[in-house]
Amino acid sequence: MVDEICRHRAEVILAIAGTLRIKGMHWDEGFLHVEGKRASYRIHLLSAAVHVMPGAHLCIILDPAGKEDDVYLPFADTDAMISMILSKALMLADDKAIRDPAILSQLEALGN
Repeated sequence: MVDEICRHRAEVILAIAGTLRIKGMHWDEGFLHVEGKRASYRIHLLSAAVHVMPGAHLCIILDPAGKEDDVYLPFADTDAMISMILSKALMLADDKAIRDPAILSQLEALGN
């Protein structure tokens, strides 16, 4: 069951990334791998935890403002975790455009 959940989430995310022509993503063994300019990342497909390769943790907290009106991907799924993973993956794929000081300070501390 866990493998099926990971596979489904990865397939939906990779299909959307492909439609958006975003390259440098693949998945294996429960993780979505994302190639950014600053670093390589992997996002756990069950928890959405982000790791900077080779093994550091990157804390990314999504804005809780939309919690009351949850937004799911239209026509794709009602799995809110897909939206969370997708938003992190898209941001990390274009990591040179990150402006959030909390995320930048973590990357800089890791030498990225």
